[in-house]
Amino acid sequence: MGPKRILKRTAGISFSRLVFPFTLLTITILFNFLCQSLAQSSVSQTTAGSVSGPGAFIIPIDETIDLGLAYFVKRSLDEAKDKGFEAVILEVDTLGGRVDAALDIRDALEDSALPVVSYVNKRAISAGALICLATGRITMAPGSTIGAATPVSIDPLGGSGELSEKEVSYVRGEFRATAERNGHSPLLAEAMVDADTEVYAVLDGDVTILSSGEVEEFRSRHEGIKIEEISPTSKLLTMTAAEAERLGFADSTPESVEALMEQMGLDPAQKVVSTSTWSEKLVRFLTHPVVSGLLLTLGVLGIFFELQMPGWGVSGTLGAVLLLLFFGGHYLAGLADVLDMLLFVVGLGLLALELFVIPGFGAAGISGILCIFLSVYLALVRNPIPQFSWDFQRLNSALIVFVFLMVGVIGGTVILWKMFPHSRLKRLIVLTASEEPTLGFTTGENLEAMIGENGISLTHLRPAGKALIAGQPFEVQTLGEYVEKDRHVQVVKVMGNKIFVAEKQPEKESA
Repeated sequence: MGPKRILKRTAGISFSRLVFPFTLLTITILFNFLCQSLAQSSVSQTTAGSVSGPGAFIIPIDETIDLGLAYFVKRSLDEAKDKGFEAVILEVDTLGGRVDAALDIRDALEDSALPVVSYVNKRAISAGALICLATGRITMAPGSTIGAATPVSIDPLGGSGELSEKEVSYVRGEFRATAERNGHSPLLAEAMVDADTEVYAVLDGDVTILSSGEVEEFRSRHEGIKIEEISPTSKLLTMTAAEAERLGFADSTPESVEALMEQMGLDPAQKVVSTSTWSEKLVRFLTHPVVSGLLLTLGVLGIFFELQMPGWGVSGTLGAVLLLLFFGGHYLAGLADVLDMLLFVVGLGLLALELFVIPGFGAAGISGILCIFLSVYLALVRNPIPQFSWDFQRLNSALIVFVFLMVGVIGGTVILWKMFPHSRLKRLIVLTASEEPTLGFTTGENLEAMIGENGISLTHLRPAGKALIAGQPFEVQTLGEYVEKDRHVQVVKVMGNKIFVAEKQPEKESA
């Protein structure tokens, strides 16, 4: 008995059991992560829930800025408002991150109903500086730094490169506009992004920030006043806490968050620190490129294996669960939406329709495959048509997941069909013992004698149905082809209690 015949006879067992260990391991890891996160968040939420009213709600920005952090900041701002806090303090210590995520956080901060103060505790670099500019007041711990916000492109291997003038101009404009809206110096903000921006300052009494084009005019009207060069050309602006306070960019340099609260007239005992909930941690975990690629690959494999056998079993259920985790995580992160998930379901429906209802493989099957790939693509990228380098970075991540998916599906299928029949694993999960008649085993009915019998199809065979053979109706199926009702068929193969038939072609009349 050849490998293919073994696989066909054991399809109902081997497909599901082969996928089961991998999917079970993935779900177990997710379950443990969920329980740990839930335990941590329940403690922090209880502490936060016991304090409300006239105090400050602290939102830490101490990780790489990504879409998961944007979701966390939005939820924290809503929580601070609902619990009646008087102010929100952002405790910033980050080296930056995604531009689109920083813009989301910027918009959420500017739309906040509560006053927001940023407190740079160590560093606010790159996208972190934009977040600080979105607050009405910037404060910095002694020795901290802010600036160096020129955008860079990161390739899949971790290398960096320069951006085009269009992209630098876009980010420079966002920094300048954000500073103008929130009462900060637009020139200082612009110098953080563009190394060609020269900035000068007059520190005689009131601080006056000047561009290179304004210096000569100012000198002609104010003779004898000293003008300092703050940011020379070809140098990005990065300020220490003392420099930022001297230039009026930072309001003050308190030693701690508690000292800042005392400056604001708030009771430090009413401080509450926002912490990530289990769902936010789970979203970040599920949207990691490696994890999302694993979920997508195993999910598609589970559905693919389930379509190879009748009914619905473990493989299809686990595949559906993993795909739900994939789309659910990207939905909560703001990448996918309901339309993407609906498109995926429609794709699966069209593919099932092509496999089980419509004979052959045509428009429905091709449309189903396109819908599935399009839904996955839309769930992985935020802007379907990339414009800036950070959009292409997300596209690169999506391509990595797609490669992961294709290699996993093709590799899994090849291993299953080629290596599995000869492996030790097959002997562990597939019953190979035979029940020989010489040992006293008998079957209820021997169908081998039916091979070669002729009959008529009672229903359409797609590929399964009913046929009248030797005067009796039987459940039959073809080898994959479609046979219409009332056609002459012939039994060509018997496997256990399964009868395989093929359409019998009419004999040609002899001349």
